[in-house]
Amino acid sequence: MSQEAGVWEHHAVIELKDDASFQVLCNASTTVLVNGQATRESVLRNGDQLAVGSLEIACWLSPARQKSLAIAECLTWSMVAGVVLTEWILLLRALPH
Repeated sequence: MSQEAGVWEHHAVIELKDDASFQVLCNASTTVLVNGQATRESVLRNGDQLAVGSLEIACWLSPARQKSLAIAECLTWSMVAGVVLTEWILLLRALPH
């Protein structure tokens, strides 16, 4: 909860929409300034400035970075191949000659 002047406990909420964008929704009796324009509902874009009472918020949305899983995937497939090879060798040894 913010202690800023003019900000209520349930003033507004920022939600993630189905299309992976963000939306600010205000309480029925409140408004938020998005880039200086009063609104009760707005889709947020990169660089938008929100003002809620005396609180100012800058929105910077960036792409999520995912670390490479190539090494883990290589190790996993190597272990699977090792298990299959070991089982094949054990099966060949168990068969009568």
